[in-house]
Amino acid sequence: RLVSILPSREVAFISQELKGQGLMPFLACTLGGAELLSALFQSHWLLQEEVRELSWELMNSKLDLASLCCHKHGYLVVLPLVRGDCQQYQELILKGMLGNIQRFARHRYASQVLAHLLTSVPMHTQEAIA
Repeated sequence: RLVSILPSREVAFISQELKGQGLMPFLACTLGGAELLSALFQSHWLLQEEVRELSWELMNSKLDLASLCCHKHGYLVVLPLVRGDCQQYQELILKGMLGNIQRFARHRYASQVLAHLLTSVPMHTQEAIA
């Protein structure tokens, strides 16, 4: 919670310390790590280049993003990225879900991510899915 409240300059060291460590898959799948990443992505997204680089590290990791959406804690990390304004993230995550969209639509956690995705992607993408 403290990460959400403090100004960006006060939490900048967190993203700097995490960047390049290869810890993103581990952090995204643990409760504390998922809450930390979620707070960073939600509260400090626009203000820090380091936070954006950290999110790209997660997106480019060997972690399957669609599976992360199904994870008990992992979906908390994906939601702020889907809610944000970066269409590349939305398309990457949606592309991973399209292989078995019915499964993700019924899944407890992934359905929340999918609902946000479907309301935030452009109309032509929504039509292609339908």
